[in-house]
Amino acid sequence: ILALAILAACSDDEKPQDTVAPTIKNVEINDGGEYPTVTAGADMTLKAEVDDNELLQELKLEIHDIFDGHSHGKMSNTWEQIMILPLSGANQSVTEVIPVLGTAIAGKYHVVLRAIDAEGNESDFVEKEFILSNGNEPQITVSNPSFGQNEVHAPKGSNFDLQGTITEDSDLEEVVIMIAKADHEGHAGKRSASTIFMTDFNLTGSNETSFDLGQVDITIPTDAETGHYELSIVAKDNAGNYGLFIEEIHVM
Repeated sequence: ILALAILAACSDDEKPQDTVAPTIKNVEINDGGEYPTVTAGADMTLKAEVDDNELLQELKLEIHDIFDGHSHGKMSNTWEQIMILPLSGANQSVTEVIPVLGTAIAGKYHVVLRAIDAEGNESDFVEKEFILSNGNEPQITVSNPSFGQNEVHAPKGSNFDLQGTITEDSDLEEVVIMIAKADHEGHAGKRSASTIFMTDFNLTGSNETSFDLGQVDITIPTDAETGHYELSIVAKDNAGNYGLFIEEIHVM
């Protein structure tokens, strides 16, 4: 009887194993927005909410470029950084001020977040994209269509009237223009199944300092899926800096 009582007491004291992974939500960089901008040599403020059913342990941050979607870190002065932030409690609001590398190449980057709880359970990856500016990247100006408060419509089968210029102090090397469903994987200039238009101008060796966007002939396919797409213009200079223009259009 005594042995059974001891076994029963031990059984009551056993705690079920925690197998529930933490979650990350409300990730924001600087003033927020879909594609926030940070400046080389300045600070980037990252905010996030992390929750767990029991006890948090740490938040891991990985920052790197996503210039072409498949070959990170080709240049020595792209910004790459890994940080591990200690966490406590079951819920924590994280605000981290991160110095941006002063010599970083301009372009599209992202921060990938992963939370781990005290039992070692890992959250799903959460990714937040941002644009890094260093003041030397190509400047992209779009005069038509007018992206403002009104939604820009692009009827199927119509010619999309794109007007504007790209200017660069030294030398443009490449211009990529694409219309695709936003998948937020951050791979500017990479064709995907949702791409309905893409063209690439290789300007290497031409010593171009300006590019006329009006020369680009864009036709919206008649069989395109109705919905919201992103018009992205990516311009690369001979120093490796990327200038970006990203706006939403409605294919209908």
